[in-house]
Amino acid sequence: GRNFANKIWNASRFILMNLKEGVTGDALDLKGLSLFDRWILHELNETVKKTTRAIDAFRLNEALNIVMNFFWKVFCDWYIEIAKIGLDKAQRQEVLLFVLKKTLLLLHPFMPFVTDELMAILPGEHPETIGVAAWPKADKRFEDKTAVGVMDKVCACVLGIRQRRHDLNIPPAAKVKGMLMCAKKEDRAALEEAVPVIERLAGAEGVAFEGFGVVCPNSVTFIAQPKLKGVLLLEGLVDIRKEKDRLGRDIKTLQGQVRQKEGLLKKQGFVKRAPKEVVEKERARLEELRLKIKNLSEVVDGLK
Repeated sequence: GRNFANKIWNASRFILMNLKEGVTGDALDLKGLSLFDRWILHELNETVKKTTRAIDAFRLNEALNIVMNFFWKVFCDWYIEIAKIGLDKAQRQEVLLFVLKKTLLLLHPFMPFVTDELMAILPGEHPETIGVAAWPKADKRFEDKTAVGVMDKVCACVLGIRQRRHDLNIPPAAKVKGMLMCAKKEDRAALEEAVPVIERLAGAEGVAFEGFGVVCPNSVTFIAQPKLKGVLLLEGLVDIRKEKDRLGRDIKTLQGQVRQKEGLLKKQGFVKRAPKEVVEKERARLEELRLKIKNLSEVVDGLK
């Protein structure tokens, strides 16, 4: 609870520190919204719907989890980071403040004191206390499945680059050059607007587009989506031969652990006598090991 309260305060402080005079969160211009603005408003709209349904059905724990997940994992982890590009634009600030206000209203039943204190210091029109403010309502104007589809691709690209950086131990400060390969022309057109965001969030630079089947030397590939691939250019960052050797050793170690777990789980004495939670833990660990082997094998296959 305390960590989440700190997250709300830090996000609110960041937004307040960057607001221009006259920004109230009450003056959205729907015609001037970017892809990312449309996406976060759609996600907010869905959160309002789901939270309201859960509260109406007295599923309060579910309602709180829905709002917390939206605020932390969607608004803070993604949109606020994206908003740092073009943060000086009044429209971007209006969206930030609008979403923050609506989220505070959704959180108020669960965190009355924190939300009341924060709402009181935000600019714009609001009651003396948040407790008498109107409950947020879903707005059909915010529904935008197209923006959601594009953002899914953006997130897949960012996460794919981050994962390959992690797999290959590329230092966080190092900028990686990359390419995106789209099987569909419309996907490329949609992603072109998002290149600066992908570069910022993934620690990449010079992200360009290439044909779907292009093979690049000194690189590693990843599959973002079935018809969307990414390539990281590794020259000067990674020794391909050494990385293949290292990953091969890691895979062999994991394979040994898999054989050990499989042998344990084949013993009927263990399965019958051990507590159920212990057996389930061993099975879960086995699946985790298999997944790691699959992921590392994909990295090795993707190294060119």
